[in-house]
Amino acid sequence: MCYNCKSLENIDFLNDIDTTNILNMTSIFAECSSLNIEKISIKTTKVKDISKMFYNCANLTYINTLDLITSEVTSFSSMFEGCENLTYVNLLKLDTSKAINFQNFFSGCISLTSIDLSNFNTEKAIDMSSFFDNCQNLENIDLSHFVTNNVKDMSGMFSNCNKIKTLDLSNLNTENVEEMEELFLNCNNLENIIFGNNFVLNKVKDISYMFANCENLTEIKLGKDKPNSFENLISIQSIFYGCTKLKKVDFNNDKANYQTFSQLSDLSSAFADCINLEEFIMSNVNTEKNLTMENTFFNCYSLKHIDFTPFFNVKELTLVSNMHRTFKNCLNLTNVSFSFLDLSEVFDFTETFYGCISLTSIDFEKQSFSNAYYMDKMFYGCTNLENISLPFNMGSLIHAKNLFEGCKSLKNIDLFGFQNSHSLMDISGMFKNCSSLEEVKFENLEMQTKYLINMDEMFYGCTNLKSVNFLYFDTDRIKSMERMFYDCTSLNFLNITTFEIKDNTIKFKEIFNGVPQNQVNVLYKNLSFFDEFEKEIDIISNKNNNDDNKI
Repeated sequence: MCYNCKSLENIDFLNDIDTTNILNMTSIFAECSSLNIEKISIKTTKVKDISKMFYNCANLTYINTLDLITSEVTSFSSMFEGCENLTYVNLLKLDTSKAINFQNFFSGCISLTSIDLSNFNTEKAIDMSSFFDNCQNLENIDLSHFVTNNVKDMSGMFSNCNKIKTLDLSNLNTENVEEMEELFLNCNNLENIIFGNNFVLNKVKDISYMFANCENLTEIKLGKDKPNSFENLISIQSIFYGCTKLKKVDFNNDKANYQTFSQLSDLSSAFADCINLEEFIMSNVNTEKNLTMENTFFNCYSLKHIDFTPFFNVKELTLVSNMHRTFKNCLNLTNVSFSFLDLSEVFDFTETFYGCISLTSIDFEKQSFSNAYYMDKMFYGCTNLENISLPFNMGSLIHAKNLFEGCKSLKNIDLFGFQNSHSLMDISGMFKNCSSLEEVKFENLEMQTKYLINMDEMFYGCTNLKSVNFLYFDTDRIKSMERMFYDCTSLNFLNITTFEIKDNTIKFKEIFNGVPQNQVNVLYKNLSFFDEFEKEIDIISNKNNNDDNKI
């Protein structure tokens, strides 16, 4: 009727209009940006839908009387959404006894500081999603009269409520709720959430971003007595993302009961940027789906130990599909056990342990990386890692760029895991700055390198490296070897007898820069196809021992 009437300031004219038989008043004053009235009185005897009634009425500030007959109304969705200057509205006479939909009811009411909901009837409510979303100045919400037994959607209900410090949800019953994603998203002043025993997640499918960026929360614990089952839960993506003060998460409120996660498939960024997290408890989990664990513990600086043994209590191992940056920058992490995880389906290990400077050991016993395509920077900057044995089967591996770069304590590397690797293309920077590494052996591997094109900086900065044996290496397709042995000042033996250098466009700038002249015993064959490369070898070759080394 008055939709988008930008100049409309009052609604007195409605007194002369018979509205008693109107059933739908959706958006009746929506976008009336000049409307500013304290009393609203409309004959709405038969109206069933008043969705978006005052949507984006940016000039509304104070509603003292809301005289509407709403006994038949089922939808109040977005009723005051976008009323950015609204500071007060009297809801005591609003009949919501048949209301099903409250979606976005106060969404975007950024000036609202308090609200009296004591007469609000929510017994039939199904959708409460984004009810208070973006109420940035709302400091207190009294939900003691809310009945939520039938609610199915609470997603974003309190998201972006920046000033709320305490939320008492002890009265809420969530036994039928299916959606809770973004429930407390960006409530960055929230310090305490009181959960009652009826706040359960039994039917919930999605709790992604549920507590994301709640920067002042220190601990999360669900109801103490009533056990939770998570059998319908699919995603907890970014559930605690950015909870910078969070120290402990405990979902295991009843240790006698299994926490059944049979449908869970997404753990990505679940604890990312929880820089003070020291402990999380989610024991006896049973999941049947392939899990993505991308960024799961990214930037968890304070986490010292992760043991998945109690986390996955199952008869069969839990399949994981993605571990991109899973533990990146877990600065205090000392060890990880994967006993109850099956990593054979993981395709991406890029930066999995990047920056784990306290990590001393990793147990990959009985694991397989048979579907891993990417392992770039997997152990980058693990400065205290001394020993590592990779799984046997890595047949699909394509990229291992900077795999161990900066592992300054790494002395021994068991490369048997590269056995039968047949797709490798890029191993540039693979051992870069592994300054304690003394020897690398490839000679006992049936390593398929026929697709290899990049070996740049492979041993750059390996100042203690003495011996490298490239026996059986196929270099037919190599395009670049720049700075491959840069600053390998201790190098004294190099076997490259299987190197084929036929492409005179290959890049080999500074390949041996920093390697002392006449120091290295080099085994190689005639490289006459590319004389410039052979000249580089001659510079570092030990002339006394190298006379018969050209094959």
